[in-house]
Amino acid sequence: MGNSSRDTDFANDSDSFPLLLSLLSSSDAESEGAADFCECVKTLADKVGLLAKAQADLMERCSLIETSKSLLAAELESKLELLKNLYAKHNLDKQVRGYFELLKNLYTKHNFVGKIIFVHCNQ
Repeated sequence: MGNSSRDTDFANDSDSFPLLLSLLSSSDAESEGAADFCECVKTLADKVGLLAKAQADLMERCSLIETSKSLLAAELESKLELLKNLYAKHNLDKQVRGYFELLKNLYTKHNFVGKIIFVHCNQ
């Protein structure tokens, strides 16, 4: 999802903050400004770490959603095929009922061989 080298750079940046903090804290500058700067870098490192974790969680969720989407699409295709088959069967059943009705009318009007066909088809 997106630029993988950018994702890697983001993770590497979050790992470099602790190194920067250790370099700053070991320096000779013990001024108030340096301490404030170190605190800001620490806060920034914490927030970048949280963002990196949130990004990884979102990427995992996106992957799961894509998998679910594929499964649902396949299931939908299967259900559509079943629906088409049932609709065709329904139309055939209607056609057969129409033929039975026609035979019934022929039987009642003419009372001939249709009687045998009608009785046989209704069993």
